[in-house]
Amino acid sequence: TAWVGQLKAFNDEATIVERLLARGADPFLKDDAGKTPLDYAQAMGYLHPADRLIKAMGLDTVAPTGDIVDVSPDPRQTSVTDFIVNFSERVYHFDLADVTLTLDGVPLVLPAEAKLHTNDERSYQLSGFSGVTAANGTYLLSIKGNIADPSDNALVSTLTDTWVKG
Repeated sequence: TAWVGQLKAFNDEATIVERLLARGADPFLKDDAGKTPLDYAQAMGYLHPADRLIKAMGLDTVAPTGDIVDVSPDPRQTSVTDFIVNFSERVYHFDLADVTLTLDGVPLVLPAEAKLHTNDERSYQLSGFSGVTAANGTYLLSIKGNIADPSDNALVSTLTDTWVKG
């Protein structure tokens, strides 16, 4: 029951779960109703504490996959301003450092106005690319880095999309 009280007190903050686990709390411990801390975290919608518990319990061994939504139309006559990147599950550590863009095989510097947005840590919008994708040629957008799911399962492979302008 101490687990339940802590989860109620801290809502979706995972810090208390991390502290309890670091001090030896047993995530498999069941209360009088036969429920584990994970059961309560999931029932209350506390995603991040549930993530920590799933990791501690070794329940997630499946690596995330992803996809860059195909640029369309392809070929095209206009620059590409935004990209959508979807993952099979929520991921951590995805940032602009994981993004590379090439034109005819030559690496391009990401624009200063490039931004990465997400509301759910699963679907991301990469924006601010219109100026850097204005020249004619073959573009390749790649995503690879230390991207992982909440259980530290690394992204399966590099995500890519290729398109032609001009």
